[in-house]
Amino acid sequence: MLRIYTARNLENGYVKIGVTENIERRRKQLENGCGNEVFMEGWMEIHNASEIEKFLHSTFAHLRKKGEWFELGEKEDKFICDFWKFYFEDYCSGLWVSEEIFNREEG
Repeated sequence: MLRIYTARNLENGYVKIGVTENIERRRKQLENGCGNEVFMEGWMEIHNASEIEKFLHSTFAHLRKKGEWFELGEKEDKFICDFWKFYFEDYCSGLWVSEEIFNREEG
């Protein structure tokens, strides 16, 4: 089953929204591809991961920097945080969210 994830490039702050079967392998691929450390903010194993990915890409299309990397502001970061919390409570079969994201104060 695919996992949808968000990952942050720690050099420029851009956020990657994607799907993968293997989170750790994907993190290493992203780091090799961008040349910077990447922090996996959250992921979930869910049957419609590709559809959710498309929804998030279209929602943030105006903030796209390159490929599936987005420059998100505070409002968009809060949206992602709320998104993880919503799915954590109701829909996913496997989820991991960093404490930094899950406990983020509402702005």
